[in-house]
Amino acid sequence: MSLTIETRNQAYLIFNAVNDTACDFAEKLLGMGVDEAVGRALAMEWASAKYHTPITMGQRGLMLPQGSNARSAMNRVIGFIWPSESATPKKKAKRSAVDPVEALIKKINALTPAQRRRIRAAI
Repeated sequence: MSLTIETRNQAYLIFNAVNDTACDFAEKLLGMGVDEAVGRALAMEWASAKYHTPITMGQRGLMLPQGSNARSAMNRVIGFIWPSESATPKKKAKRSAVDPVEALIKKINALTPAQRRRIRAAI
């Protein structure tokens, strides 16, 4: 893709404006005492009224119908103001505090003498 430097710079200016605007909206809402959870509920009410779509009770609570214009608008507004990293956060890998050699020694020590003889014979 070959874009001119002027086109890139103009696109970057638009990206900066969108980024700054989203931060401004979030700060304004927080200043009014509207956090992300309350903002989601308000966005759902707004989208329901704007697109004349009823809010229904789903398995996990109140929701707008899947695939509706109201739901798309609500998700667009929420994603713009409070962007999320991922739908499913990544879990950090945890190192086991137990040494594998120590765990194996404990298991061997828990064996009966007959089980130990069978293991030695198999080796």
